[in-house]
Amino acid sequence: MFGILNGMKKQGRPAEIFIQLRESQRTELRRLARQAIGRVSERVHFVLLSDQGKRVPEIAGLFGYSAETVYTWLER
Repeated sequence: MFGILNGMKKQGRPAEIFIQLRESQRTELRRLARQAIGRVSERVHFVLLSDQGKRVPEIAGLFGYSAETVYTWLER
């Protein structure tokens, strides 16, 4: 489940995306983050960090990706 913080768009994308997980989803993703390797693990961490309230540019900076890449994976 995801929501948009505000309706303003930049280049066809929402200004910000945030993820809201149920506890069961959070638990499953934490398990997957420990077991998965490489990009799968990174993408799981994108979602978990968004669920914790981190903004897309901050997540992108932590992993060395563009904000566009993080937006793409959070939307998926």
